[in-house]
Amino acid sequence: MSEKAKITQKQIQSRASSQSFSRGKALYSEGAISKAIRRGDEIEARCSGSYSEPYRVWAKLGDSVIISTGCNCEYDWGGDCKHIIALLLTYMNEPDQFEERPTRQVALMSRDKEDLVDIILLMLTRYPDLQNIVDQPTFNEVIKGKAALDILAFRQGLRDSFQNDDYDMDYPAASADGKVREISLVATRFSERGDWLNAALIYRTILEEFAELSEEYYYDEYGELAYEINAVVLCIDDCLKQPIVINDDTERRAIFDALLGVYIWDINFGGIDIGIDAPDIILKHIRKEDIPSIRQLIESIRDQKLKQQNEQWAVKAYNELLTDLDILDNTDPEIILERLRSQGMYELLVNKLLSLQRVDDATAVVKQHIQGEYERIKALELFIDFDYVELALQIAEEGLTTIIDLNVLTWLIDMYYERNNQEKLLQWQQVMMAYHPLAANYKNLKQTALTLNQWDAIRPQVIANLQQKQEFDTLTRIYLIDGEWTLAWETLPKAKLTSIYGEPLDLTLAQASYEAMPEQAIPVYIKYARMAIDNRNRDQYAVAAGLLATVQMIYDQMDEIEKWEQLIAHIRREFKNLPALKDELNKAGL
Repeated sequence: MSEKAKITQKQIQSRASSQSFSRGKALYSEGAISKAIRRGDEIEARCSGSYSEPYRVWAKLGDSVIISTGCNCEYDWGGDCKHIIALLLTYMNEPDQFEERPTRQVALMSRDKEDLVDIILLMLTRYPDLQNIVDQPTFNEVIKGKAALDILAFRQGLRDSFQNDDYDMDYPAASADGKVREISLVATRFSERGDWLNAALIYRTILEEFAELSEEYYYDEYGELAYEINAVVLCIDDCLKQPIVINDDTERRAIFDALLGVYIWDINFGGIDIGIDAPDIILKHIRKEDIPSIRQLIESIRDQKLKQQNEQWAVKAYNELLTDLDILDNTDPEIILERLRSQGMYELLVNKLLSLQRVDDATAVVKQHIQGEYERIKALELFIDFDYVELALQIAEEGLTTIIDLNVLTWLIDMYYERNNQEKLLQWQQVMMAYHPLAANYKNLKQTALTLNQWDAIRPQVIANLQQKQEFDTLTRIYLIDGEWTLAWETLPKAKLTSIYGEPLDLTLAQASYEAMPEQAIPVYIKYARMAIDNRNRDQYAVAAGLLATVQMIYDQMDEIEKWEQLIAHIRREFKNLPALKDELNKAGL
């Protein structure tokens, strides 16, 4: 971590609930953090809390980023606990309070052999579970052929960490992501020495154990475990590039099975992008003789999903992989097309037809079978990917002449906007305004029509259509946009007083037009000032005072200060028993 690395309150606050952040801030203010230490990119400390013994807290930092955190308290409500917040705030505001110490590796390497033995014995006395680590052969022993690699120990360590609900502050690697990172580092050391088979074996072991992880034990709020697993997947790719690994039929297929295990786990979990690169890595390294077994596995799982409701996403994912395998296996395209057609995988069917340059068939599938808004947009994007842009726009337009799909219409407008096709843009913006009469759509239509010098002819049609449909809310907003205050105030009584960005329409109109039409604006300001007062809290009293200050300014501009004095005197008498309101009025100079 850089000497200049900093973290911000925004970063800290984003990692915790509002309650945890507030309590952590209070702990920081009380000086609850003690024995603060910094070791390289890690900080640690004690934090006083509700128990007699202080809690142990730590965090790993990068350049202006918080990588991970931990605390040995029992908090389990999501996000960082208050003790971690106190630690991070202390570091942010008082970094000099942290005593600089060497990293653990530097500290250990500075000791002689006898000291290290004494340290290890002391650690084993305090933490007997560490005996498993001592019993494992070391990396150097395995490299020199003095001991065999103990994969079973790695498997057990992974299982324990994956199923461990408790986070051990004294041994951070006990967390699932920490354990994966710890074992991955061992594999990395093998790969650096050129022992790719042992590296692959360790990486594969990690993936195999993760694929067995029960969903009930998966807890990864900040994505740290997902990150480590995906890093292992990429390391496996490096292993497969080595001849000694890729040419070992047994190891190669075992690696493919491990990659598929993670990929299947992710699909079953709902798709959170764990193992997202696994299919591409398999397809990159697969050999023809590997395809039948992989196809059999995927088809079996896909067929199970076909029998279940609401599993179309999973079926599609598996069919995508099967289609890629078929291409590698030189399967007859007609067989692929028939399978996709029979299972209703129309998006994949369109993609395959376009790849075969059967454009008419692909167009027919879209028109006949793909009716959902989002599905149709995905299909249209496929046409664009294959450089059939004009055809995609044509299909979209034809569909919209029959049924107006808002998302497809929005997509079409965006496409014409990107291509600066003003005539087509104007055409479909008019459709959008008629179908979805919003002020934002009016603004867009107006801008395009003005560019084409057609606004004078189009605007009366738009207004007439809104009046006919009694869209008084939108009409009021349009008059507001165009600065036609008289028409806006005339239409307002017929409109729904919905809000614009959280502000009521009548108040928005009053704020925009008080200079031109003060008589209409003043009652609105007074109405909302009274509503704020009725909420009976200081924040709302301040809001009311702000609104009344505007009323005072309007009366002053009208040279009717006497009316203002009568109004404020009446309000003070009416609410004389609200001292907090009186205080806010005084602050505002009212």
